Amino acid sequence: MLPTLCILALFLAGIVGYGYIMYEKVDHITAKVVNITQQQNVSGDKDHFSTTYTYIVSTDKGVFNIQPDGLFASSAFGTLEKGKTYRFEVRGGRSDFMGIFPYIIKADEEPQNNDTNN
Repeated sequence: MLPTLCILALFLAGIVGYGYIMYEKVDHITAKVVNITQQQNVSGDKDHFSTTYTYIVSTDKGVFNIQPDGLFASSAFGTLEKGKTYRFEVRGGRSDFMGIFPYIIKADEEPQNNDTNN
C-alpha cells in the first residue's frame, strides 16, 4: 500500500510541476527576430471544421510561438518585424524534441543602438 501511495504522490507532484512549467512560468528575454512563419491547423470533417493559426518566431535566442487567440493569446504577431530586437514576455516551457516552445505574451521593441564607435 505504501509504495502505491508514494507512486501516486510522485505522479501528482509531476503534474503540478508540469503545469507550473507550461502555464505559470514567465520569463523576459531580449532577442532579435530572424524569421516569422505562420502554421495553419485545420481539424474536423467536411461539415464541421475549424482552423487555428500559430505563428512560429525564430530569434537569435531560440524559437517561440504566438497565438492570436486562445489561452496564450497575444496581439504581438501583427507588430513583429524581421531584423528588429524586442523585449519579449514569454510563458510556458520548452521541449525542442516535442516541438513545444514558449509563447510570446508581450513584445516591446528595443531602441536601436546608434553607437558608431564600435
